[in-house]
Amino acid sequence: MNKKRIVLLGNFDGVHIGHRALIKSGYLEAEKRGMPLTVWTFDTLFSPALNAREDRAGLLRACGVDEIITESFEKVKDMSPSEFVSVILKERLNAELCICGYNYTFGRGGKGDPKLLKELCGENGIEVLTVERVTHENEDVSSSAIRKKLTDGDIEGANKLLGRPYFLCDTVKEGNKKGRTVGMPTANFYPDGLCLPKNGVYATVTYLRGGEMLPSVTNIGTRPTMNDGRGVSAETYIIGFDGDLYGEKIKIEFLSFLRPERRFDSLDEVYSAVKCDIEKAKTIFKKRNG
Repeated sequence: MNKKRIVLLGNFDGVHIGHRALIKSGYLEAEKRGMPLTVWTFDTLFSPALNAREDRAGLLRACGVDEIITESFEKVKDMSPSEFVSVILKERLNAELCICGYNYTFGRGGKGDPKLLKELCGENGIEVLTVERVTHENEDVSSSAIRKKLTDGDIEGANKLLGRPYFLCDTVKEGNKKGRTVGMPTANFYPDGLCLPKNGVYATVTYLRGGEMLPSVTNIGTRPTMNDGRGVSAETYIIGFDGDLYGEKIKIEFLSFLRPERRFDSLDEVYSAVKCDIEKAKTIFKKRNG
């Protein structure tokens, strides 16, 4: 027989403060019962995702999750609610306790809800704990609310609901290198399938390999002055860094929206604007880090 588990159910996109309330409940139960804390989730993140799969896994483990079991949505989407409980939760996971959010749905067509989950699990000897809605400043915390704030450029609001800075993590790609011509080389990558902040310039913090943390300025958008035809990119100028990052994986945390993206008539205008952005970003970084 498989080991007994405490199983957390959900998508966990963003691992926001609502998810953390659920994880905390599971962690306390797992500690008390001496069982592993397991997240059961899908291998696909729906809607534009707040995090890539590997980043979501890292966030979950940082919260104390022992196991992350990802299931193919296509393989289980047509299961009835009763099949889901008996096949997945009982036979495959050997769950002693399942924990879900107040709005969790499961089974074919999402017809199952927490009330039905508790009923079906009871028939299979499994306990169920439902975590009620979490609010912040009278606003429901949800992945969709965070996505809305990001697309509005409200980074501070999104970060409050996340309980941490929104970030992008990717490998630096070669750009058109025009930033070098004005003494401002940038690190570029091209996020795909993720929910991005609205196009514009942001005060950010960049983490390099080895954990070095530096203030930075990041442009999200199509770079209309120097468009290279690659679509939406994240282009980051790292303040105080001089080196080659091609092929390196970096993490960029977003702190504040500085200005909309715009087209300039010359590289000199770009240089002047970015100099102003840099001074603003330095001030924000200094305030954040005391």
